Amino acid sequence: MTHHKFGDLRSNLRRAGAAAAVAAICLAGELACAQAPGGGRMGPADDKGPNLAPTFTFDPSQKSGPQGTSWAEMPQLPAIAGDWFTDNASFGKIQQTSDSPDPNNPNVAPLLKKWWDYRMINKVENKGLNGGGAVNNAANCVPDGMPGIMSLPLGYEFSVDPGRVMILSQNGEVRRIWTDGRPHPSDPDEKFEGDSIGYWKNGVLYVDTIAILPTAEMFVGMPDSEKSHVIERMFLKTPKKLEIDTIVTDPDRLRAPFRYVRTYDRDTSMEEEICQENNRDNNGTIDLTPPPP
Repeated sequence: MTHHKFGDLRSNLRRAGAAAAVAAICLAGELACAQAPGGGRMGPADDKGPNLAPTFTFDPSQKSGPQGTSWAEMPQLPAIAGDWFTDNASFGKIQQTSDSPDPNNPNVAPLLKKWWDYRMINKVENKGLNGGGAVNNAANCVPDGMPGIMSLPLGYEFSVDPGRVMILSQNGEVRRIWTDGRPHPSDPDEKFEGDSIGYWKNGVLYVDTIAILPTAEMFVGMPDSEKSHVIERMFLKTPKKLEIDTIVTDPDRLRAPFRYVRTYDRDTSMEEEICQENNRDNNGTIDLTPPPP
C-alpha cells in the first residue's frame, strides 16, 4: 500500500510530538505559474493577507463581484477548486500553537489562565495528562471539527458549486459553506464543523462559522466552547498557493481574539485516510494483539 507524503503525520502530531512529525516531512518547493489552472481569477494584488489591515470582519453587505450563484458565474470566481495540502511553513506554526511554552509567541493562542494551564499539561510534547497520551480528538478517532480541522497535516479538496463551497478533508470531515446569500439559522444545531456562510469580495471568500460543538477542537488538544466563533478569508496568493486568514473568538477560552494564517500547496494526490482502519494506538494505549486468523 502506498501513502501520501504526509502519511500518518496527523496521528504523529498528536501522539508522538509535533516536532518529530515536522522532521518527517519532505516537500517539493513551490512551483511558479503564470495563470490559474482552468481559468478563473486570482485574489487582487492588494489583498495579501494579514498585513493588509489590523483586522477584518464578516459583513455580507460588503460583497462585490461575482458570487457564483449560477453556473454561468462560476468561471469568474477564483480557481480554488481542487486539492490543497498544508505547507511546511504552516506545519511549523501548527506545532508551535500546540507545543510552544512561550505565551508571547505569535503562533500561540491568547488563552485564559485556566486553559493555558490545561494546554501546558496536555500539550503534545508532554504526552498529555498523566503521561498517558495527549487528550485530543484524533487519538480517539473523533472528528477534529472547526477550526482545528484546517490546521492539520492533511489534504483538503475544495469543491465549488453554485451557492456553495465544500471542503472535504483527507480524514473524511466535510465543511459546507453556503454562498447563496442565506443567513445563519435562528436556532442552529451544533456540529463539529459548525454552520458556515460566506460571500465573495474582490476575489476573496469571507466565511463566518458559528454553532460549533464544544467537543470540537480549536487546535490540537484544546476543546472549543459553545461560544467559539470563527471568521476566515480564503484567497489565492498564487495559482499554486492558497491562504486562509483566520480569527477565532471565544470568551470562555481566549482573553483576546486569536488570529493566524495557514497556507496550502496545490496538489493532485490526496488519498483516503480512515482513522478507524487498523487503529492500534488509541490515545497512548497500544494494542499489538494479532488479528484473529
